Amino acid sequence: MSRNSASKRERLTSRRNLLRTGAASVPLLLAGCIGGDDDDHEAVLNGDNDTGSGGGNGNDDVDAVTWRSFASHVPTDAQFNPYNPSSSIVQGTLVHWAPLMQYHVGEDTMIPMIAEDWELDDTTATLHISDEFSWHNGDPVTAEDIRTRLATDYYMESPIAGYLEEPPVVDGDVIELSLENEVREDLFWPQVTGNDEYHMQEMPASIYGEFVEQFDDATSDEEIEDVQSDLLEFSPQEPGEEVLGNGPFEFLEATEGELVFERFDDWPLEYVREQVSETIDYDFSEWPDELAIERVEFEDIGDLWAAYQTGNLHGGADNAPAEVYDQYPDDYNQVGVPRDEMWGLTFQYDDDVYGRRNVRKAFAHIVDKSPPLPEQMFPLGLEVEYESGMTTAMTEEWVSQDVVDSFTDYSGQNYDEAAALLEEEGFYEDGGEWYTPDDDRLEMELRLPAYDDIVAGMQVVEARIEEFGIQTEFNAMELATFTGDVEPTGDFTVIASSLGNQPHPLFAYQFNWLDQPAETNYDMTVTVPEIGDADGDSSMEVDVESLLIELGQTSNADREQEIIDTLAWVHNQDVPYVACAEKAHQYLVSHAEWDLPETVHEGTGGHDPLMMTHTPWHFALHCGAIRPAE
Repeated sequence: MSRNSASKRERLTSRRNLLRTGAASVPLLLAGCIGGDDDDHEAVLNGDNDTGSGGGNGNDDVDAVTWRSFASHVPTDAQFNPYNPSSSIVQGTLVHWAPLMQYHVGEDTMIPMIAEDWELDDTTATLHISDEFSWHNGDPVTAEDIRTRLATDYYMESPIAGYLEEPPVVDGDVIELSLENEVREDLFWPQVTGNDEYHMQEMPASIYGEFVEQFDDATSDEEIEDVQSDLLEFSPQEPGEEVLGNGPFEFLEATEGELVFERFDDWPLEYVREQVSETIDYDFSEWPDELAIERVEFEDIGDLWAAYQTGNLHGGADNAPAEVYDQYPDDYNQVGVPRDEMWGLTFQYDDDVYGRRNVRKAFAHIVDKSPPLPEQMFPLGLEVEYESGMTTAMTEEWVSQDVVDSFTDYSGQNYDEAAALLEEEGFYEDGGEWYTPDDDRLEMELRLPAYDDIVAGMQVVEARIEEFGIQTEFNAMELATFTGDVEPTGDFTVIASSLGNQPHPLFAYQFNWLDQPAETNYDMTVTVPEIGDADGDSSMEVDVESLLIELGQTSNADREQEIIDTLAWVHNQDVPYVACAEKAHQYLVSHAEWDLPETVHEGTGGHDPLMMTHTPWHFALHCGAIRPAE
């Protein structure tokens, strides 16, 4: 979200472009997890590929109690500066850092962690910092450390910058944030925490304080941009620099085969459990008084499905379809965590063909989003019933019923309506094939990351587009190429991308319209028919970005509803992208060697409350609720 003035808005837009390939995209890197080619898969199953612990490093401790998950990046490329876009530690984030607050999906609430208390009064927000946490070198985590991260977020134009009037200030163990306008607590605090586990990295003043000082001393936008560039290039793990976290496990080493962390003995386990117990009424009496796990390894395993089939990994994200999941050992249980995420088609709005509204609307009619597509796209996939920019459940919860009833209906498959929309633009069909007004074949290249689940689902989408008569080139490419050379540069006409991924309309629309990793060149001022009159002339002009800013600030329930209805209507009429399927995030935990909180064998319900965070196994690890089975 941008700040109010034009110059702030311009800086934020520039900042988003700067981070297109950086830390802002980290959660998306995990959306489909990883997969390998068929050769990798066979090699692991035949025992020809080392996926066990150790990875060839010289510091193996065969007697250490070790939890193994997979590395999302090449371990030796690990990057501990959350703003350095070259590579994040991603999975390692889950154990190396502690969050300010831990969001609990099941109870839709925040559990105190580093921030032991927080308040919001008019335009002043305060964070009370606990004295229980330490950096991995033994120094205490202080309010000045947390202020360093929040001030960096402010100057680097992270989403929280849209709320702040100035950088935060410190008074003892309290951090004070001055806001430009009154905001709702349920919208503001998630922006402070970063919304998910992959944005909880804290930045000690001993390492990053000099950057904040330079930001504070800057007297022009150019000087601020110079400091931003320096921070983006900074690597804490270079010789002479410290890699400091404050989580339950500290960094040991990165080898060719794995990223290794070892238990941090000063982790305040008792304090963490007290906060969890008081917030979600959880009983830890059956668990040991200290962390039973001594070491965590994130391994470069090549083929995720094969590694799970051999039982080499103890837990982590997974994207296996049912037929693959059925080949996993019975001791793996599937944990489905709702994330309000969809995947679909995103268009390049500068394109002469796919920048046309009627062409996008035609695609919404061509793609049949009803079963079996959701299940083919994701193991725990759900049907998209509305083109609203949000999941079905969110649409029914947040959008007024009369607005939903007046939506253009894109459900099922309607080739006749798609044809009428294309013909309105001068396209025509001949012999079952479609042509442009210039008599060229209507064709498209669908670019997408080579995630196994996304590829399988999008192949179904491709088949339906081809069946309609639009020639399609299917291009599933390496993740690094897609996220580095395609999405952020706008080098596409149509791509498959993640959409939504947040539990409130503000965050969903903010992500889809403002913070998409893809450079779409979308015009944020949209003209659509009046709400409720889908067949009327496009006479209502909407400044989408201004509405998003207002949505984050208003405390008036009627105005909030009006804005949400307007944004949902704009999406339904303009179709910035076509949502194809909804997904719950799918995780696995192994009960073969471990006692851990109860999980059912598969699905999204019936799990122990401690597992209902965005990445289930990591928080049980923080709470010491995993131990070797007796």
